Amino acid sequence: MQLIGAPTGCCPGVSCNLGRLYEERGLLAAGIDWHRQAVSLRRKVCGEHEDTAFSLGNLGVALASDGQWSEAARTLEEAVACYDRLGKGRSVEAESYRKNLDLCRRALAEQGPQPISATRHASERASQPSLSDARQALLAEIIERELVMFPATPNEGGTALCQQRPDSFRVMRRMAHEPLNAETLASYLEDLRRAEQTGRNFMIEKYARMDNRLPPLSTSPLLDEIADAEEAFMRTASAKYPHVVVPDSRGAFKKCLRCELETLSPQTLALYAQDLRQARHAGRNAAEERYACLARLMGKSGLEELEASVRAAAV
Repeated sequence: MQLIGAPTGCCPGVSCNLGRLYEERGLLAAGIDWHRQAVSLRRKVCGEHEDTAFSLGNLGVALASDGQWSEAARTLEEAVACYDRLGKGRSVEAESYRKNLDLCRRALAEQGPQPISATRHASERASQPSLSDARQALLAEIIERELVMFPATPNEGGTALCQQRPDSFRVMRRMAHEPLNAETLASYLEDLRRAEQTGRNFMIEKYARMDNRLPPLSTSPLLDEIADAEEAFMRTASAKYPHVVVPDSRGAFKKCLRCELETLSPQTLALYAQDLRQARHAGRNAAEERYACLARLMGKSGLEELEASVRAAAV
């Protein structure tokens, strides 16, 4: 049964997230999780909107691709109904999701009725968010709020190429936050929300500090503690995986990180430092965890496979 993908180029805001990347790598479960976060954010930020319908449609198609026909049908029904209520029921997107809905209904008809107990238990499991789901929701909102700040950052000579690649930005920021626990992420999210309310842009402040165009935003001793710890993690990781974690002989990583740290609240700084102390105590390497995250996003089994792939490509 061939599912119909969403039209190319119709990937606004949150909908164009890591869900698509995971799907392309064949990691459907992870892709579905990301699409759920996109739907949650769209509902919260946009309410009844065509972007919400689009995210619902993406989730429905991913669920159908995974053979979860019942939930896929319900989700696609909701997407199509949303388009209809908005007067966009005949749009290209709505029509593609309507066709996928028909495919789901045919698949359900071929399967026959599912036992009531199994349906109820599946529904109960779906209604109980896990700690992983909560963390993914935090990450999704954090990255989307950061992405609003990033393109608004002035650049000499015009918009930088990296500012025109939101998906790459999402991957890099997903990596950056990988070692942090949920409490730290929640604190940072509050920093971002307060910044939005007061008109601050953390990205502008970070790059202005890097160019010494702003006085220090913080003098906390935790700035050096965190930057030194992260630099040490990077050196160790680079020694093991030199083709992926390229050695930083000029100190650019530490300078960039320290300037970014100055934008954080005292509470977030304290939690970040605590995370790194715990990582060290447990024998973990935060830099390796970040690059292992990148490896997963690229469809690799782990950092070792990514290192071998990059090394082979360099020959």
